[in-house]
Amino acid sequence: MTISNIDFSYEYDVFISYHGTNDQNGSTKKAKEITEFLRENGVTYFFYQDTPITKNIPFVHTPFYAVKCRKFLLIANEHISTKSDKSIDSDVHNGIYQEINAFWEKIYDQKCGPGDARVYVYGDLTAKDANCFHQMFSGNAHFDEHNGIDTAKKELLDWILEGKTENKNLETTIKNERHPSNNNIKELIISIYE
Repeated sequence: MTISNIDFSYEYDVFISYHGTNDQNGSTKKAKEITEFLRENGVTYFFYQDTPITKNIPFVHTPFYAVKCRKFLLIANEHISTKSDKSIDSDVHNGIYQEINAFWEKIYDQKCGPGDARVYVYGDLTAKDANCFHQMFSGNAHFDEHNGIDTAKKELLDWILEGKTENKNLETTIKNERHPSNNNIKELIISIYE
């Protein structure tokens, strides 16, 4: 499949990012649990493990779909690899890092708001830790199972459904001098693969 064959016309409610696909300590099992909960509540999502379209696309194209979602959710536990500053280790989690950067560009271009990207934390990971993963997550209220699984899932569902039918003309001003560019999202993603 080439970039020109990807269907950009469909939008999902939320993009599900996770770590450790083939690692028993990864977050894939939790992601499956959460997507089942979302499906039962009528939420559309892109989750590489069970979104039907993914049977025809390679994993490297997931950043294209991240920008086609209204919200971005990283599901993580204490086994996610981080650098000394607690940011996500892009050498270990290159796929996640590319998905995050694609959605970050969408936020930077004001196509969604800074609160539209969050982390669902469980295990020994804390919401405070999640703030350090990437500037996109900094200062956001994350979903923390330490407050109770049912509470975390209810807050997650409320966040996803919030504004689902509202007009999306956001007038959010995002200033960040560390951001490398203000490129068009598609151009940024295409450049990743060139």
